[in-house]
Amino acid sequence: MLNKLNQFPESFRSTVGLVGLIIIIFFTFFVLNIFYGPDKNIELKIVEQKKMQEKTNELIETLPRGGIKFLCLSRLLGEKGLREYAQAAKIVKNKFPDVEFNLIGPEDSSLDAILLNEVDTWSDYINYKGSTDDVRPYIKDSHVYVLPSYHEGLPRSTLEAMSMGRPVLTTNAVGCKETVEEGING
Repeated sequence: MLNKLNQFPESFRSTVGLVGLIIIIFFTFFVLNIFYGPDKNIELKIVEQKKMQEKTNELIETLPRGGIKFLCLSRLLGEKGLREYAQAAKIVKNKFPDVEFNLIGPEDSSLDAILLNEVDTWSDYINYKGSTDDVRPYIKDSHVYVLPSYHEGLPRSTLEAMSMGRPVLTTNAVGCKETVEEGING
């Protein structure tokens, strides 16, 4: 067949090749349409949206009852933004007294450590719960996770909070911003 096609002028052969390619493309779309249908993408999007709504409903069911609860898990260090967390808590609590701000984390011995005496001065607006080996019950009992840190590696605490379906408020600092997609999970 190829030898017979060579008998024709180049312009005719390229036209036949182009027509053949168009026929192959058309046939491919025709076959795909038979197997997958013209609206499969729309159906898949509807199924995906339904699954996302179901997952959202599941997560909403896991939220604690009562007023809004914020949670910060951190070693007691200034560079973790705990003083800023305390200032924000004070402002919000003045306007919305039922909102809770919880802080969990161990003391630290570095130069930037925040002493327990200072943490105690925040007691009107922050509930300091001490240290824990298991953060899950605290995350489960919160609505929003907060990490106001100045810098992080890859903050495990935000990953833990997101794995339990909690939105994250964090800074635009290196490490923190890599775990959050604005408007999606924080």
